[in-house]
Amino acid sequence: NPELPTRYLYVANCTVGGTYGVGEQAILSAFGAFGSVTDVYSQDDKGYILVTFEEVAAAARAREAMSGRDDLSGRKLFVQFSDEAPPPSSLSTSLSCTSTTAQVVIPGLSIIEGFVSPAEEAALIRAVDAQPFEESIQRRVQHYGFAFRYDTRDVDIQSPLGPMPGFCTSVVATLAAVRPDIAPPNQITVNEYVAGQGIAPHVDTPGVFTEYIASLSLGCDIVMDFRLVSNPQIVKHVHLKRGSMCLMVGEARYLWKHGIAYRKHDLVQGIVLERGRRLSLTLRRVVLGGCDDVQTVESVQKPSAVELEHVHGVYDSIASHFSHTRHHPWPLVATFLGALAPGSLVADVGCGNGKYLGVNNQLMMIGSDRSIPLLTVCAKRAHEVFGCDGLAVPLRTGGQIYLVAWAFEQDELSKRKFESQDVMVEWKLQQKYIDVNEPVPAHVQMDNDRKWAVYQRYCHVYKDLELEMLVRQVPGLVVAKVEMMRSNWCLTIQRV
Repeated sequence: NPELPTRYLYVANCTVGGTYGVGEQAILSAFGAFGSVTDVYSQDDKGYILVTFEEVAAAARAREAMSGRDDLSGRKLFVQFSDEAPPPSSLSTSLSCTSTTAQVVIPGLSIIEGFVSPAEEAALIRAVDAQPFEESIQRRVQHYGFAFRYDTRDVDIQSPLGPMPGFCTSVVATLAAVRPDIAPPNQITVNEYVAGQGIAPHVDTPGVFTEYIASLSLGCDIVMDFRLVSNPQIVKHVHLKRGSMCLMVGEARYLWKHGIAYRKHDLVQGIVLERGRRLSLTLRRVVLGGCDDVQTVESVQKPSAVELEHVHGVYDSIASHFSHTRHHPWPLVATFLGALAPGSLVADVGCGNGKYLGVNNQLMMIGSDRSIPLLTVCAKRAHEVFGCDGLAVPLRTGGQIYLVAWAFEQDELSKRKFESQDVMVEWKLQQKYIDVNEPVPAHVQMDNDRKWAVYQRYCHVYKDLELEMLVRQVPGLVVAKVEMMRSNWCLTIQRV
């Protein structure tokens, strides 16, 4: 309904770029006069933009004032309320505010502000400018240690360029002081970006470079965009201040693409920043064999040794006893299942012994779990189940989600109080449930007097609002209800 006020305005006869584009600054100045603009989406090939405001009232003021006016390069504008902007395509440009993705968390991403002082920054810029630049690509570059080959996205380890430049000695030393656990860089690429230049989203080639990428910003602030490889709609816009170091390790290094949009302005917390000349020093370690640690996307996604032993291994070992202690469905979960329409399709991911699979016989339910011993219990009860990892569920998405997770804030009746969010929780397994033919993990303590074995279960417990913030990272999901039950957070999540 174009008359229903929203935060989004459809503006016809106007684009940011293209042959007849009016430019980012002109659009931001014109519409920003009515309130805080958080995004400008431009479909240049179709001749329209979508302007997103922080508040509906600001959008309403802009629509009333701008419709029919010809302030932007003499163009008469047609302005209506709109739905939310679609995800960017190859034919679109988007100027998004950093505040719109502040809730997105990228594991392994660190922004170290003030990594170099203003005086050190000025000295580095002078030292870089004293060296010759290559102009083989659209921007000017310098390479040290090894030359980066843009056609194959790798280096020739048989053709080193010589020692690292002296002007980077202090930068490398500071990086070693901040992160002594990573090996020192042996390759540096200097990139020069002038206003309007950027770099396409990419992941630095795994197997060519080791587990980290470090980027030092000099001369000008910039907004760098991170996109989740497995779901490019999940984006984080990160403000990199001049003099700051952006360090990507683990997931940030392998599972997120990073890039810089081709534009002349950035939106940072609602403030328009004009881009100038920026130098970036990208520090990497080339894999030379021997002691260099080579990680891959697959290795980052694999469970850690702690998870294998203290989560998967423990539940496989205690499955029978665990099932014996889990009989009664929790009331809030039973209420959620009871409210679903007859014939609804329901997946219980992490179903355990399947205690919820028979709560409502009018539903079509299927369970999944990573623990095969627990699924064996389900199968004996004639439930439909299959084995899979909860991070890779081969089912169609949609509908509602009911999520239950252990809370850091325990209720008054709980005997357990947590001091940390990552904890080891004891499980006392009676000896009658122990399979004498199965090896016992090294961490298990046997208590022959009490006739039980003590297993240590790894658990992450969630603080208030933590789960809601995680849900907000997934496009199309909203939290409809949050409840506390027996020291567990219970979230009803709706797809919109």
